[in-house]
Amino acid sequence: MTTATAATDFLNISDLSYAYPGSSTYALKDVSLRVAPGEFACVVGPSGCGKSTLLNILSGLAAPTAGSVTMDGTALVVDGVEQHTERPRLGYLFQDARLLPWRTVRKNIELALKSAKVPRAQWHERTDRYLTMCEIGQFAESWPGNLSGGQRQRVAIARALAIEPACVFMDEPFSTLDEVTGRSLRGKLLDLWQTTGQTFVFITHSIREAVFLADHVYVMAPGPGRVLERVTIDIPRPRRYESPAIAEVEGRMIDSVLQYWSTDDAPAGDVS
Repeated sequence: MTTATAATDFLNISDLSYAYPGSSTYALKDVSLRVAPGEFACVVGPSGCGKSTLLNILSGLAAPTAGSVTMDGTALVVDGVEQHTERPRLGYLFQDARLLPWRTVRKNIELALKSAKVPRAQWHERTDRYLTMCEIGQFAESWPGNLSGGQRQRVAIARALAIEPACVFMDEPFSTLDEVTGRSLRGKLLDLWQTTGQTFVFITHSIREAVFLADHVYVMAPGPGRVLERVTIDIPRPRRYESPAIAEVEGRMIDSVLQYWSTDDAPAGDVS
């Protein structure tokens, strides 16, 4: 898949900072990044670098202290002030599937469709379509407790895509899965991305995972969270998770991060 190009980035973040309420301690400081329409972007960094905080700000769950955010041509935050404009429809995928155990797989997805104000007449067909795309259609009437962890996460992917969002945010969705299941779902996720053409922003602590998935990777460091560099991944698709090309890029990125940390002079913002 070739990343879509446009005069305006789908997501543009400029000098974004977040201080904990009532504190001078920052979780994020002067973070800048940009994501093109239809791009698969990854944000990678250790625990405590503010990756989840960044997604919370973008989804409207947290208010930034400073900076600007534009999404799909709409200014959401200007100079640290929320504009209270309607965000584009967003899908969200978490570390755990977060399915309601007292609702069947179908009813879990229909609840998301209801929240997204999708007309009820479309629910059945759309649920079936995305469950089939995620190769989990045979479990539409099953209870979440009867599914494996990988199956539940497939349902969560189907739920995120079924509302047909402009962008899908993913917060380490495969980190709790076994290696074989994780690899299988990474491949399936890329298939779905190519099929839907949606913009994906994927949070991970695994550099290998980021290199395998992304068009561009933003490498972050903690204390407070800031962007060390923006890395273009020019490895042709389809990619193999264990390929030497991916291992080589992963190694260069690790060396770069270690160099920044050893000199303690990491730059803030976008370093394209």
